[in-house]
Amino acid sequence: MSSSPRRDAELQRLTRQQEAVAELGQRALETDGLDEVLHDAATVVVEALDADYCEVLELDPVDGRFDVAADAGEPGERVESATRSAESDSPAGLALDSETPVLVDDLSADDRFDGADRLVEGGVENGIAVSVGPLAPPWGVIGVYATEPDAFADGDATFLRTVATVVASAVESEETKSRLDEVYGRISDGFFALDEEWRFTYLNDHAEDLIGSEGRSLVGETVWDAFPEAVGRAFETAYERAMYDQETVSFEEYYPDPIDAWFEVSAYPSESGLSVYFREVTERKEREQRLAEQERQLSTLMANVPGMVYRCRNERGWPMEFVSEGCHDLTGHDPAAFERGDLSFGADVVVDADRERLWTEVQRGLDADGTFLVTYRIETADGERRWVQERGRGRYEDGDLVGLEGVVIDVTERKRAERRLAEERDMFTEGPAVVFRWENEPGWPVEYVSENVADVFGYDPEALQSGDVPYTDLLLDEEIDRIAAEVEEHSDETTQRFSHEPYRVKTSDGDVRWVEDTTKVVRDESGEITHFLGYLVDVTERKERERELRRYETIVETIDDGIYVKDDDGRFTMVNEAYAEMLGYEPEELVGEHASLVVDEAVVEKARRAESAARDGPGDSPALEAQLETADGDRLPAEATFATLETEEGVEQRVGVVRDISERRERERKLEESERRYRTLAEHFPNGAVGVYDRDLRYTLAAGAKTDDVLPAADRMEGESMPDLFPDDTVADLEPLFRAAVADGETDSTTTEFGGRHWRVWATPLRDAEGEIFAGLSFAQDITERREYERMLEESNERLEQFAYAASHDLQEPLRMVSSYLQLIESRYGDELDDDGREFLEFAVDGADRMRDMIDGLLEYSRVETRGDPFEPVALDDVLVEVRDDLSVKIDESDAALSTEPLPRVEGDRGQLRQVFQNLIDNAIEYSGDERPRIRLSTERRDDEHVVSVHDEGIGLDPDEADRAFQVFQRLHDGEEHAGSGIGLALCERIVERHGGDIWVESEPGEGATFSFTLPAPVDDDE
Repeated sequence: MSSSPRRDAELQRLTRQQEAVAELGQRALETDGLDEVLHDAATVVVEALDADYCEVLELDPVDGRFDVAADAGEPGERVESATRSAESDSPAGLALDSETPVLVDDLSADDRFDGADRLVEGGVENGIAVSVGPLAPPWGVIGVYATEPDAFADGDATFLRTVATVVASAVESEETKSRLDEVYGRISDGFFALDEEWRFTYLNDHAEDLIGSEGRSLVGETVWDAFPEAVGRAFETAYERAMYDQETVSFEEYYPDPIDAWFEVSAYPSESGLSVYFREVTERKEREQRLAEQERQLSTLMANVPGMVYRCRNERGWPMEFVSEGCHDLTGHDPAAFERGDLSFGADVVVDADRERLWTEVQRGLDADGTFLVTYRIETADGERRWVQERGRGRYEDGDLVGLEGVVIDVTERKRAERRLAEERDMFTEGPAVVFRWENEPGWPVEYVSENVADVFGYDPEALQSGDVPYTDLLLDEEIDRIAAEVEEHSDETTQRFSHEPYRVKTSDGDVRWVEDTTKVVRDESGEITHFLGYLVDVTERKERERELRRYETIVETIDDGIYVKDDDGRFTMVNEAYAEMLGYEPEELVGEHASLVVDEAVVEKARRAESAARDGPGDSPALEAQLETADGDRLPAEATFATLETEEGVEQRVGVVRDISERRERERKLEESERRYRTLAEHFPNGAVGVYDRDLRYTLAAGAKTDDVLPAADRMEGESMPDLFPDDTVADLEPLFRAAVADGETDSTTTEFGGRHWRVWATPLRDAEGEIFAGLSFAQDITERREYERMLEESNERLEQFAYAASHDLQEPLRMVSSYLQLIESRYGDELDDDGREFLEFAVDGADRMRDMIDGLLEYSRVETRGDPFEPVALDDVLVEVRDDLSVKIDESDAALSTEPLPRVEGDRGQLRQVFQNLIDNAIEYSGDERPRIRLSTERRDDEHVVSVHDEGIGLDPDEADRAFQVFQRLHDGEEHAGSGIGLALCERIVERHGGDIWVESEPGEGATFSFTLPAPVDDDE
């Protein structure tokens, strides 16, 4: 007994599902990536169930939403989103709380799923959703959906549940692996295993990082071949003892280059070889070595330090725990006496008058930063009083002060030197010099500075002498290296005194001052430099005068104008390069010569009077124009101004500034010529007037056919300002335009009314040879008749549009009657008609249809201006997507190939632009000929507009017929072969013109056609 076809199909379906589950399970075992398993699961479900869409959703327990972990298929126009709601008003959300699959037969009618709008909008009708993992809570959900009714069989839910089990296993495996990786990642030791032949059988990542395998696999290689430097070291002997004696060994050893590191190693024997754990301890070994070296150095230092090293308790009397041998040289007492307590440093050594101050200063330092520096007096065993300086710090354990340690040195001689220096200080305090004494240490700490440092540099002397502000902090950064180099240069065995070139220092408030110093080198008995003694003088004012002089000299030598200085006899005492070059001389050739060398006596006399006026009279010196004689005998037009200067010796000198005005004279000549041309143009300007005005809007020229007619007379306008000539309404229209031309260099126009007439007025800047605006030019033209003509034309166009609309609208009714009766004849009497009758009826029906298309086209053509939408930003790429959808059937039927470049964003009517693209692409397909339509869209930017072109490889058209292609009801091809109303291109032209653009066609018969149109680029378009 054979099975039914339906049962056979069901068995095949189940078999296919089982094979899919088996294949998915195998993939999950072979891959380490959970993402790949999830993607495979979604793909397997779609293929096995012939579904439209499957998604694997991972639950985010924090925000209670689903993340899309993987998906496959495409449910129509589904909404793209990386997350989904996990509420129970969707199939996936309901599956979270259900141990059984959630089945949906009709999604749009199922009142359980108010939150499934996304799926309903995508056309989904039914689906299945199951949870992944145990309900505690589940890891996520798998959902499969179909747009066709009854897409799923009874066993499909079981199949999806099986797939969910495979996914849950993969998720659990991934989480287990992550936990293990985390555990292994916390192991900081390197680990490797060796077999009995000393071959590597395993190395963890940390081991490869520590021993620098440089990416090569060491497994299978012997340890002695991989690391030959280990032979003969503790590595070899310890590993052999562990391997052969079967005992655990631990040791530390250094491995030389290329590893260059210390390791702490533990080797554990096993039946199959060794397990070795190791870690790098290079830093610890280095610290131990440094500590040993420091202890050795400290021992040497304490034996040689010039003073007493101590450790004591922080108590009055300073009970000593340790005192170095230097104590005897400093105090004359045995160090052991202090350590035993037989003597008290505070009571038996420190002078009684200094004890309280010493205690206070030490405690203040400990409270501040844990350190202190104090100077006080002691009394030695033989009764001598000496000055000592103590530098120390607190000793802390667990944050608690347990004692002090430090060094006490004898500074008696230094205190005596300071006293001598203090005696000398008074000699300089009232003078201009500031006295410094610096230590020969990095930063040159200030040991002493005279009181007048506050007047010159603003610093308190004690602040500098405290050591907190080294002298290098006063120097500008760019001066430090130079001063240091000069100090080093003069730190030889013979130099006793040296000076720096003036350098800059900073005052306490940030000002910069120039100083000049003389420095004395101070040496000790052995000849070593211990200090520098310097006398600094503020020379800022002198440096400012020098800089000002250099600045003026630079200006004089670099300025384009000629400059000279004459004495009372009229002879040149100085000329700059520009003056000499202007006359064709070298400067030294003019110095000492009389001014009559370059000007005649009459000019000399005029210059003398101008110089006297500059000396005696207030205000600016009057300019003098004259002809200078050059070295070649040429005459050079020049302009000069004069001043009188008095030298420090009281001698008057006459200064002249001379400028070559040859170019200015030439510009003036050209300007006069240009003005004549402007006046000629203005006087013959038709139907209007031309004016030239200055920055005060005052006319300097006015002429034209309308002056002394409607406009004021030219002689009345010239010399008057525009606001004084015209009424307020006209001034309000024109003043912003006129001022923008002379102030901002803008060229623009506007309209206004005056004298009962309409005027179009333009304003543009006038520039000189250097491009500077010196005036404005205005044109006013009477446009009254043109405005009336435009008004009449607009009214005519409106009447034509109204007629076209009314005609096309009124023709609809009789056309519908004709079509209805033709259809009635065809339905009632079609069988009774012979072949000719049926053919005639077809012609009549076809004619009525074409008449309807023509009327619809005419109606649409008449509404372009009146029924269009307001302009708004339109992305042409989006418009093209919509047109593709509209023409999708025609594109598929013709197998058309449509390619495009990225199209621009424009301002326009989206619906009308869509008509333009649709008509042009539809025509390209229609007139493609016998070949497959190949259509290409391109775009380019030309100045302030975009050019969009539609190219095809079709039958083309005659170039002489190109203009006729855009006329209403004009068809250039046989209507039998190519359908159409003959109004599509005319409609395109009307729409493009409404957008401020043009449209044209370039074509040859049989060579295809390119229809191009322009659209203005938006003002803020940066392309």
